[in-house]
Amino acid sequence: MKVQGLHLARLTTLELKIYIDSILSSSVLDGSYFDINEKLIEDIRINPAKYKSIFDNAANLKILNYLADCNRLDSTPYKTDYALIDHLE
Repeated sequence: MKVQGLHLARLTTLELKIYIDSILSSSVLDGSYFDINEKLIEDIRINPAKYKSIFDNAANLKILNYLADCNRLDSTPYKTDYALIDHLE
């Protein structure tokens, strides 16, 4: 699979090749963004068998959903209270 890799020191991107079965760990980054690859989405829609090994494994999807939920819900608990102070300018 071809991906765009970000070089953090130079703040540049580079096209890299990765292999799904070689990924040791992954995480969801808050605020990450990349343009939607319409060509890939269309290819997945037309040729689902080609991507069966990626999307057919329910365990992988459950892990990704769990990581996405953890990222979304990760916030420091706090209580906010507001009060109006009369005659303060």
